[in-house]
Amino acid sequence: MTAEVDARSVEKWVAGYEQLWRTAGTARLKELFDEDATYQHSPYERPFIGLAAIAEMWDAERKGPDEIFSMTTSIVARQGETAVVRAEVSYGDPVEQEYRDLWSSGTRRMVVAAALKSGRSGPTRDQLRPTRATRNPSDRR
Repeated sequence: MTAEVDARSVEKWVAGYEQLWRTAGTARLKELFDEDATYQHSPYERPFIGLAAIAEMWDAERKGPDEIFSMTTSIVARQGETAVVRAEVSYGDPVEQEYRDLWSSGTRRMVVAAALKSGRSGPTRDQLRPTRATRNPSDRR
């Protein structure tokens, strides 16, 4: 029998992701991501493979722990071991860059399904090519 992913576990993982993005350094990424994780900004960009590559990308992409951004998330679906989360992130004040992301959890890990820069339309079904990205929210220690 498979474990049912609960909303609280998903919300806790998402809150941890936001907290770590706002935290200096990348040493705690292993709390969210598996060693062999893959992180992909969009369906058509090359993924960052492995915790070291993800850490390097986070250091390069973030302006630091004081970076101004807002993030709103909502769980859009849950069934069995799978949950789908929509995240909308706006950087800067005034806003300089916006993203709309879909994340989904699978059997063993959370995956980044798609991330769209700017614009308000969601990805098409063909754009949703999931990649392994993180620990399953219910596996949190």
